[in-house]
Amino acid sequence: RTLDFMRDTLQVAQPDENGPRSVVDIFAERQFEIESLEPPELKKSVSLIVGGIFLGQSLVEPAERLVASACEYLEKHPEDEDYWMAKTLWGMVLMLRGDFEAATAAFRKVDANMPQGGMPGFRRELLLSNVGTMLALRGETAAAEAMLTNAWSSAKGKPGLYRGNVAIGLIGFLTAQGRLAEAEKLLDEVAADFSGPVSRDTVLFLMSRGRVHAASGRFGESKADFESALKVVEKLYGRNSFMTITVLDGLSFAERGLNDGQSALKHLEEAVSIGEQTFPNGNVILCKIYNNLGNVAVSQMEFDKGARYLKRAIEE
Repeated sequence: RTLDFMRDTLQVAQPDENGPRSVVDIFAERQFEIESLEPPELKKSVSLIVGGIFLGQSLVEPAERLVASACEYLEKHPEDEDYWMAKTLWGMVLMLRGDFEAATAAFRKVDANMPQGGMPGFRRELLLSNVGTMLALRGETAAAEAMLTNAWSSAKGKPGLYRGNVAIGLIGFLTAQGRLAEAEKLLDEVAADFSGPVSRDTVLFLMSRGRVHAASGRFGESKADFESALKVVEKLYGRNSFMTITVLDGLSFAERGLNDGQSALKHLEEAVSIGEQTFPNGNVILCKIYNNLGNVAVSQMEFDKGARYLKRAIEE
């Protein structure tokens, strides 16, 4: 029944004047229909799949509603095979909301209670990687390193894209800690894992490499990485997406390193414009962009603009 619903939804969707529409747009039109599906098992299954699709695009509100609905059903059916995946997706919802403390607690609870085989394939390693990233953001460095290292130790012997995704979490941690030689070595080790068709994972790899290059002072290489990432994002999602915001922020950092403040200012202003549409009620990421934008504006002697953006960062 789940497969029938997914297939039928995609088959009957009509192109608009710009051609075929994205899966995200198609399901966004039917999100409220999903909430009234019967029987409850079908509603749960479709909610998790479509909620995961929305999470991949950082569409927090519809993702939260669908995942919460699935979790409500699964609390009464803990034997269901989707139970632990739903709990993990809920942690991702909290993470995108910027509630890192609650997200960390949710991930830790899953890791501590999930039985062996509770999630197939690389999902457990990806879960551990997410927990490690949350711990790092909260400043729990030792615990974060242990979690990220354990995830990578478990995943590195298994070739494939998910292995690379697990490595990305550890690369980010090593970069933040200034352990750049280790980060670059790990990037080289998993580069082949991202050599297939371009995808969201390609963007994550390019951004990780761009951050390592920037931290090493190789700003020209960093700029090239983020420009490549931006081209992939535009191809996959268009210019007005959540991932565009993070890529533009990284690109602006490389441009500041190259003393090209005007380009950095332009790209950050574009990131803010997209962010205001994506997060009308504010977001921790938008706060960071405003702060960066204010500092760049001040460095370009545009003091009124800088003060305005820094004030927005405080308000966020």
